[in-house]
Amino acid sequence: MAKARARARDIQELKEFEEKLEEKKEELEELEEELKDELKEELEKIEELEEEEEKELEEELEMEELEEKKKELEEEEEEEEEGEEGGGGGGIGRGGGGGIGGGEGRRRKEEKKGGGGGGIREIGGGIGGM
Repeated sequence: MAKARARARDIQELKEFEEKLEEKKEELEELEEELKDELKEELEKIEELEEEEEKELEEELEMEELEEKKKELEEEEEEEEEGEEGGGGGGIGRGGGGGIGGGEGRRRKEEKKGGGGGGIREIGGGIGGM
């Protein structure tokens, strides 16, 4: 009889232990799900940050390209201004000069135009000008 009670008590303790073990298992599964959710959220945040950083880098690159284009345009304007010498009565100027017949001559990177009587020359001046 004592053995039966001891055995019944052991079985009861074993059942209680199994119940506690099952509870712990459920808690671990819940924690695992929470961790997965948190990890997923963190990964999404990282992806968003990477996208923002990529956009910022693209914007920065675009700004640099715009700055370069602006600089090139300013240089072209300076060259154009430098070439606006002469006109009227002549004078020999870089990319300009005009000749008899006058007008303004301009020298651009891509083309050379003559004022007054026209004509295309490397150095301005002379009849027809540049």
